[in-house]
Amino acid sequence: GRAGSIISLLDQCRTPQGKRLLRLWIRQPLTDRRRLEERLDLVEALYQDVALRDSLHNLHLRHFPDFYKLTRKLQRGRGSLQDSFRIYLGVTAVQVLLNTIETYEGTHRDLFKSSISDPLVQVAAQLHNLVALVESTVDLERVNQHEYVINSKVDETLGELRSDLNECKDKIECHYQEVKSDVGTECGKCLKLDHTSLLGHFVRVTKKESSAIQDNPKFRILEARKEGVRFTTDTLQGLSKEYSTLQEQYSSLQTSIVEEVLTIVSGYQAPLIILNDVIAQLDVLTSFAVTSVTAPIPYCKPKLLDKEEKTLILESARHPCLELQSGVSFIPNDVTFRPDQQMFIILTGPNMGGKSTYIR
Repeated sequence: GRAGSIISLLDQCRTPQGKRLLRLWIRQPLTDRRRLEERLDLVEALYQDVALRDSLHNLHLRHFPDFYKLTRKLQRGRGSLQDSFRIYLGVTAVQVLLNTIETYEGTHRDLFKSSISDPLVQVAAQLHNLVALVESTVDLERVNQHEYVINSKVDETLGELRSDLNECKDKIECHYQEVKSDVGTECGKCLKLDHTSLLGHFVRVTKKESSAIQDNPKFRILEARKEGVRFTTDTLQGLSKEYSTLQEQYSSLQTSIVEEVLTIVSGYQAPLIILNDVIAQLDVLTSFAVTSVTAPIPYCKPKLLDKEEKTLILESARHPCLELQSGVSFIPNDVTFRPDQQMFIILTGPNMGGKSTYIR
C-alpha cells in the first residue's frame, strides 16, 4: 500500500495471499460481534505468545507459495512441473507448521484449533496423494540442480531411452578423447567438445592451433569463427545424430507424462484453495499481532459492545500512522459517545490545528 496509509502500516504479511486478504478485510470489515471477537482473540493469542508469533512470521509463513495463482495456472494449461513441485513443497510444509502451532497452550487454544489447526489437518489428509504423486514421478535428485523432469523409473520406455542417451553420451566422450589423441598433446589441450541445436556435437579448436586439423582427412571443418574453428568426424557426426534422435524421443515422452501429472495435480484445486485461505488468514492475523507489538506504544485489545448500546469510548486514542512519522509528537485524545452523555461533538479550531486528525 501507499506509504503512510493504514494498509502499509498493517501489512507485515509474508505471503501474496495474505496481502490480498488484508486488503479485502480492510475494504469489507466485519460487522458481526461474535466473529470480530474471535478474530481479536486469535490476534491476542499471537500477541501474547512471542515464540509462536516470531516462528510463524520469520520462519514458517514465507515457505508457502501462492496456491491460488499456481492452481489457476495449471487449470489454464500454462503450468509446469516446477509449479507442481512448488505446490508439493508448500503442502509438505503444512505438517511442520502444525507442529509449531500445537506448541500453543494459551487461553485461546480451542479457538486456534478450530479456526486454524483442524482445517490444516483436514486439507493435509486430502492432499496426501498429491505428495505421493510428486515424490514418485519427479526426479528429486535433479531438482537440486534446478532441473524439473520426470524420474526415468516411472516409465519403462522412458528408462530405456534415458539409458540409451547415457550410453550414447559416453560414446561421444570416448570418441572425443580419441580425437584429442589424434591431434597430438599440445593441440589436444586447446580442444573442446561442444554442442548446438543446429550443428549437433562438434569439436572446437583455437585458430592458433587449427593447422593441426586442416590437413588431416579424418576431420571435416564445419565453420571458422573468431573464437576458433569447429570441426567434426564421420563417427562423431553419426553419434550426434543418434543422440539427437534419442533426445527427441525422450523429450516427447517426458512431455506426455508431464501433461498427465499436471492434469492430476490440477484436480486438487479445491483442497489447495482451502489451504490457501487458511494460510492467508493465519498470515494476516500474525501481521496484526506483529504490528501491535512493534508499535511505538503497543496496541491494546478493544472491548466490543452490542450496537444497540450506541456507545463508543476511546481513551488516549492515537492516530496509528501519524505516530510513526519522525518529528511528530502526537497528543492522545479521549472520545466518548453515550446516549446518556453526548452523541455528537462540535469540533472547531484554526486551519492545521488537528481537526481532521482528531476525526480520523
